[in-house]
Amino acid sequence: MAKYNMKLLSDEVARKILKELRFGAFRNNRYLPTERDMAIRMNVSRTVIRDALSILEGEGFVSRKQGFGTIINLHVLKIPTRMDLEV
Repeated sequence: MAKYNMKLLSDEVARKILKELRFGAFRNNRYLPTERDMAIRMNVSRTVIRDALSILEGEGFVSRKQGFGTIINLHVLKIPTRMDLEV
């Protein structure tokens, strides 16, 4: 049951990060803060942040490169409607 709850938390954190990428604190940045800093800021574990960033990477909103950090794909964020994400 704990893994199920962690998955839901990761999804929730991914949506919060996406909202901030579009409208909040990160909207004018090129890189996200470190996983550690984001975990402290959002009051969750680094594992949850890592999972949330993995979700966002899979959807194309960010790219992660070891040694560089998490790059925000600004061109993807500016697309108003994505058919692949429609429910």
